[in-house]
Amino acid sequence: MKKVFYLLILITNFSFGQVFSGGQEIDKGNREGAYIMVNSDVKFTEKLWQSYMATFGKQISSKGAIIMKDSKVEAISAEPITLYSKVWKQRDRTHIFISAALANGEFVTNGHEKWPEIENLLKNFQAKLDLEEGVRTAENIQNDAIENHKKIVKAGDKLKDKVEDNAKEKEKLLKKIEENKIELEKLLTDIETNKKDQTKALDEIEIKKKGVDEARAKIPK
Repeated sequence: MKKVFYLLILITNFSFGQVFSGGQEIDKGNREGAYIMVNSDVKFTEKLWQSYMATFGKQISSKGAIIMKDSKVEAISAEPITLYSKVWKQRDRTHIFISAALANGEFVTNGHEKWPEIENLLKNFQAKLDLEEGVRTAENIQNDAIENHKKIVKAGDKLKDKVEDNAKEKEKLLKKIEENKIELEKLLTDIETNKKDQTKALDEIEIKKKGVDEARAKIPK
């Protein structure tokens, strides 16, 4: 497995925002160039880098790297150059690497007269990245606020639904109470009717008993 390597030549003491010289194996060859390290999300950085590099020419993707032939970067060369670049994450930091090959095949490395232009290219990108990161952070905070508002509204809607359900349940209970009241009145009426029926039934028994006694009295002794 081919290993990614660095020729770590620190320009000053290590800190974020510095440009380092180094190399990357891209398109089956070692490409000498420069890189920076940032704290931004690698996917966000990669997308922004692709947009940034698109201003210099057509991009060709190759195993996570970007190859740009016949690129136009006036600050580096009046003639078309080839750019190799890559964005990846390592040790919790996002790395942005770029290598510029001049028309004669020479790479712009540390010490080359055009090296400051390579540095400026990366520094300009980092400045753009910082601004975009600020927007992204603000948008994330705004989105969090929007989501929080949605949750509160949703909770409010649930409470409204519960109030409506409570009102419907109250209506059902009141209706049930009214039905119960009517039923109770009917039951009380039925009880009174039943008492009268019981009295009538007892009277009927007495009448029948007298009939039985009268019938027995007729039997000869």
